[in-house]
Formats: sequence, structure tokens, C-alpha cells
Amino acid sequence: MIVEDTFLKESFISKWSISNFLPEEMVSKLTLCRYDQGELVIDSKDNMQNLHFLVMGKVKAYTINQEGKVFLFKFFNPFSVFGELEYVTKQFKHPSFYLETMNESYVLKISWSDLSQLTPNNKLKLMKYLNELLAQKLTLTTDLLWLFVYTSLEERLARYLLEVSNKVGSFQPSYTVKIIELAQLLGTSNRHLLRTIKKMTDQGLIMKEKNEIKIINEIKLKEMVIKNLYEL
Repeated sequence: MIVEDTFLKESFISKWSISNFLPEEMVSKLTLCRYDQGELVIDSKDNMQNLHFLVMGKVKAYTINQEGKVFLFKFFNPFSVFGELEYVTKQFKHPSFYLETMNESYVLKISWSDLSQLTPNNKLKLMKYLNELLAQKLTLTTDLLWLFVYTSLEERLARYLLEVSNKVGSFQPSYTVKIIELAQLLGTSNRHLLRTIKKMTDQGLIMKEKNEIKIINEIKLKEMVIKNLYEL
């Protein structure tokens, strides 16, 4: 939903110093949008021809392969940029990922057609900024591959539960879960996930009741997670 609130829009622009990489004439063309929890900011049906700037809230990025299996890429907090790869490479294509809000979120958008009006110097400044972001995401992708190959399901589950429990800015120990969806996000089978949940329950770390997982020992879960690769 587009938000027609000039003061709020300008407060986000100022807070995240967007004018450092976009000139004033481009900043004025930004559109502020609000999304409720669970809404898709970007999905595979979109034709990616906008830059998206997450300025408030939290989103998760995931892909779905041809077999319908889900792979969680990461969680993103402000300030995060999406669509930079498509813009830099000028590939007018459907994105290969979904971007779903974890809570109420605000996103600033600007179209490629507007950005085509940038002067050469300002375009160079923007491209430099976006290329730096792409380098960071390349490093992140390598780290995530390491995570799935070399860490246990217990650690991946602990990391995920800690992340979603802090989705609203304060610790929320309970998380409603669908085993099939959670298993897909963590890259495992339903049976393996249920065994792991039972093991962690026996250890007094979590507790599962019906469709809800509750964190019992947050400190111990954090000790299991050496480095949170889902979080920038």
C-alpha cells in the first residue's frame, strides 16, 4: 500500500542517509509503501524493474525450486536494498526469490525508468554503492552455503527460532510452526526435524505443543549459535 505521508517519507530518507547515493531529484521520486506481516514485497511473478529499500521492519528472503522445495536465504533488517543485481546487470527478468515481511514493514521504491535520468556522475556514484552491496551479498552467500553443509540441524533450528522470536523488536518466546514448511526452510526432512525437536525438548531448550514451539532456555540456544549468518 502506498503511503502518502511526506513527513514519514522524509524521516526515513534522512535516517538512512539516502541522499548520500541518490541526488535530490531522484530522492523526490521515491515512493513509500507499507506492508503488513506476511505480505510479499517481491515474488517470482514480479518483473523486477525497481530498486527496493527496506527502511523499517523485517523481511525474510527465500527461494522455491522446481520441485517446490523452499530454501531460506536470510533475514533482512533495515537498511537493506533489493533489486540491485537486476539493475546493475540490466536483466529485465522475474526475480528468483520471494521477499516476505515478518512484521509491519516500510519500503521505499524507485523505478529504473526514473533512474535512467541520472547524470553520468550520479549514476557512477549509485553504481559504486550498489556494487559494494553485491560484494557483501556474495560473501554472505558463501557463508550460507558453509552453514548448510557444515552445521547441525540443531544449530540451524536454534538460529532460526532465535531470529523469528525477535521479529517484533522484543523477545517473543513462542513461535507458531508448520513442520512441513519449517523443514523445507531448514533444508531437512520432516522426520529429521521432529527428531531434532524432541532431542532439544529433552535437553530443556525448547518445548513443542501442537503447532507452537516455545523457547525455554534462550541462553543455551544462543550458545549453540556461534555466528548468526542469517543476520547482517
